[in-house]
Amino acid sequence: MEYSNTGVHHPSSTLGRHRGVALLMVLVIILAVTVLATGFLARADTELACGGNTLLRMQMDQLAQSGLEHARVLVQHPQNGSAEFWAQGTTSATQQQLVAESRDFYDLQVVPDGNRPGDRCTYDITCEAYRLVGGEKTGRSCLTAKLRLDPSLGLWCNGDLQFRPTWRLYGDVRSSGTIVTLAPQESLAGDAFSNGLDGTVMGQHRGTDALALAWPPVTSDYQNLSYGGGTVSGTLSNHTYETRIWRCTGNLVLAGNVTLHGMLLVQGNLTIRGHANRILAAQNLPALYVHGHLLIENVNDLRIDGLVVANQDIRISAAASNVVVEGALFVGGALLETTVDTSGRTGLLRGNPTWTTSVLGGALQLD
Repeated sequence: MEYSNTGVHHPSSTLGRHRGVALLMVLVIILAVTVLATGFLARADTELACGGNTLLRMQMDQLAQSGLEHARVLVQHPQNGSAEFWAQGTTSATQQQLVAESRDFYDLQVVPDGNRPGDRCTYDITCEAYRLVGGEKTGRSCLTAKLRLDPSLGLWCNGDLQFRPTWRLYGDVRSSGTIVTLAPQESLAGDAFSNGLDGTVMGQHRGTDALALAWPPVTSDYQNLSYGGGTVSGTLSNHTYETRIWRCTGNLVLAGNVTLHGMLLVQGNLTIRGHANRILAAQNLPALYVHGHLLIENVNDLRIDGLVVANQDIRISAAASNVVVEGALFVGGALLETTVDTSGRTGLLRGNPTWTTSVLGGALQLD
């Protein structure tokens, strides 16, 4: 019988410890990498969110700036705005878009300066841009601005101008000669461009060379192919005329309760008398062109909306009341105030005469 003396081998405990330490180190490294990666991802998510918010804010700021530019164009070219936008009490536009079918909108509000009623040269503008998500406004940006049209020419005279005490002008005035203002300073709310100024205005006085504007290119041959034409003559009263370019080859009289839409072009003299006459310009049309004299007699409630060009003089009766030109007045000759004496003759008022109740019995004191 044979026996085999086989020894029993026990692995070294030192080797096992080395393997355990190595495994533990691997686990520690994996854990460290995981922690670092998690922190990096968290920071990346935060930075991505911040970047997204910054991008959204930048986009909304740019959209709001575009809205202000929209408002500037509307103010400079009101004929391009909708009637609803410029209607009284509706000087706002909501949910405007630069890119159709996007989620980005802006609301616009354009309001004349409330501190100066009747002023159409200075406007307060507010624009709010936002992204609409589920009916909620996000990423809002609101900008406000005050816009002053400069120059904003309301009156141009090719000659000396005597600005009467009862007149009021919101805008700038130009005279090829000297401006003599007899009205309070606040009645001439703009700059004055002339060779000389006697009196004060709310703005600054400059020479005519500082005004880079040309005389409007409106003559007796004026046409606009977007509108049809019509003819009028004689004396008009108690009638409303649809939107056309209305022409008169001779002299014309508006005798009261006349509303004329479009443009009126008179190749002779135009006399306006009576009450409630209206000349309302259509889009991209002047309101009135008179090749001869424009004579405004004893009227009440006369309104002209748009550009008025008279090739010769404009004579306004001192008895006229509520005469409003909402636009600009270009006078090729002189702008004069007139009065009628008991004999029916018309005279020109100069200086600053006043009615007196003394022994003259209500006569006009001309000293």
